[in-house]
Amino acid sequence: MFQPSQHDVRRFFCETWRKQREGLPLTAMEAMAADWVTEH
Repeated sequence: MFQPSQHDVRRFFCETWRKQREGLPLTAMEAMAADWVTEH
């Protein structure tokens, strides 16, 4: 089972948000995360 650390999760969201801002392609998981960040 996959259990990322808090650091891993934070890095994922930060990297995803950076890619979103720069207009880079996102994976399906990154697209969902970017939507969550946008909503909050």
